Amino acid sequence: MKILFMINLFFKGDTNSMDNALQERLMQYLNSTNNDDTYHKIIIIVLNIKEKVSKMSITEFSDMCFVSPSTITRLCKYFGCESFPIFKSECRSIGKNSKFSLFRLNKDDFQTLKNSPQKFMENYTDIISSTVRNISNDIDYEQIDNLLTEIHENDDVHFYGYSTSETMIDILQMGFLNSGKLVYNEKTEIKQLQSARELSENSLAIVVSCFGNYMSIYPDIIKEILNSKARLILLTQNNNFTDCGMYDQVISISKNTNKETGTYALLLGVEYIVRRYSVLYS
Repeated sequence: MKILFMINLFFKGDTNSMDNALQERLMQYLNSTNNDDTYHKIIIIVLNIKEKVSKMSITEFSDMCFVSPSTITRLCKYFGCESFPIFKSECRSIGKNSKFSLFRLNKDDFQTLKNSPQKFMENYTDIISSTVRNISNDIDYEQIDNLLTEIHENDDVHFYGYSTSETMIDILQMGFLNSGKLVYNEKTEIKQLQSARELSENSLAIVVSCFGNYMSIYPDIIKEILNSKARLILLTQNNNFTDCGMYDQVISISKNTNKETGTYALLLGVEYIVRRYSVLYS
């Protein structure tokens, strides 16, 4: 049943998230490779002249990068584009996120930020404070303890995330390790995909996603996790997340989803999780 829901979802999903998928992949690769790597060099060119790239032929672009057209074709496929024209098309969206959606602020907030930065910070910190104060009442403590029991008893626990969630997974991994528990955290999309393919029905896969949109950005990874029959859990702060039947369990840290400060809510939940594990199992 989960597979059927999954197939339907893959071709819908979050449009903005899909538009940003190439950007996310390129930045992951750029941040995890050396300057002398061929794709690394090409990515730098793409990011610096992305508008020009969208108007070039594959021959023109390959000449600029001092590589063959076949190298460019392989690069396109490596980053999820079937052809250079598709790659060019997706390049147009790089860095084009609306500042309102990127920072999750409305026009009034930006006007305040522009004209009265101190007032903006006062308002913003008030929202953060309110969000943080509510977490102690929102967390389902028994649910978290049950999750920690699952993590403690499973020898093959893998975390999946992207962007700010990667930082939270780092906190989880180090926190668990300091309590004597090894969990796995693959940093790039390629490594996460490989990890997902190696899962078994005895594995535990935990997606950390502030707004629950990991599945729309990385559907191939979710597909592999589902195919493995591993237990799949979503850890989020998005109380309004609609579970389409893919996750075995959805754990929401907050009862009041806040698009502006949700990251703080999830971070606080993560900090609680590693501390609670420490007192239970160290």
